[in-house]
Amino acid sequence: MFPETVVPYYPYFSFITPAVAMGPAHLTLYEQAVTVPGATTHAVAAAAREHGVVVVLGVNERDHGTLYNTQLVFDADGALVLKRRKITPTYHERMVWGQGDGSGLKTVDTAVGRLGALACWVDTPTLVNRTWAGAAIGSRSLTQRRMRHWATFAGRGTRPAVNIPMNTSSGA
Repeated sequence: MFPETVVPYYPYFSFITPAVAMGPAHLTLYEQAVTVPGATTHAVAAAAREHGVVVVLGVNERDHGTLYNTQLVFDADGALVLKRRKITPTYHERMVWGQGDGSGLKTVDTAVGRLGALACWVDTPTLVNRTWAGAAIGSRSLTQRRMRHWATFAGRGTRPAVNIPMNTSSGA
């Protein structure tokens, strides 16, 4: 488990640099950002496969001229099983990253169990957590069953896992 956008680095410049002056730092980040798939993802996949480990990696993803705060989950066989982009960058982050479309907001089965990936404040919305637990809007179609949740924060690593129980109600 690696922190939010650890590759190549979290854009701390956006905290301290006026927007009008952050162009050079933003371009440097853009040039160093990860493409998916690409050399970085192939190297991580090979390492996961070689060591038989599941890897959750936060990256700055470059895609069609936009940077995204993206989390990648590689299974122990090296397969990239989840790519999740931060849905709504927070405050100053909006000057750096585009908005994700929510397509990666799901859980996946891995060698260590069912995993989902959320970064920073995105892990706090009740609807996200209730959706994963299968309780949102009373719809079984949203049920993602039991999973292990690790929230990653920029430069501060991870916080303890939380078990989100499966919705066991027989209604709706």
